[in-house]
Amino acid sequence: MVRDEEVFHDLALAMFQNGKVEQAETRLRVALQLNPEFAKGWNNLACCMINRDIYDSTRALRKAVSLAPENPQYWANLALLAQHTGDPATASSAWRRATELWPAMPEPQDC
Repeated sequence: MVRDEEVFHDLALAMFQNGKVEQAETRLRVALQLNPEFAKGWNNLACCMINRDIYDSTRALRKAVSLAPENPQYWANLALLAQHTGDPATASSAWRRATELWPAMPEPQDC
């Protein structure tokens, strides 16, 4: 059975990939209202918000990591954002955790 938050999430990804970032963010926020524990939604919301507010984006990624600490991609994204916000300690520890979970993790270029 498909969960409602997944439907809004998938629609948001399609919108994001077609350059409709604001509409994608709105759909992701709906998905997260439906399920505030939806780690994938928090991660992708962070990616949508990165150009508008990198600090809110970082907070969303911290939420994703707290909900799914076993996901190396979320840690890698957090490392990247921490690097861009001038937080080398978080960047280093998040990257270390990402590579512990997936030793072959490629260094992220974008969210």
